Amino acid sequence: MAIYNWEKDYMTKHGKVQPKLITDQSDQGYVLWQVEAKDVNTILLNGSRNQYA
Repeated sequence: MAIYNWEKDYMTKHGKVQPKLITDQSDQGYVLWQVEAKDVNTILLNGSRNQYA
């Protein structure tokens, strides 16, 4: 969840986009989120297992 919060803060401040959290399963090791802007629609999956990303 920390990576999502960091990216959200950065993108909101510098990229003028608002990331959207789709699924927070950080207790199971992953977060699914989306960035949508004028020319961009990206879905990102960030996760880790045994301290590896």
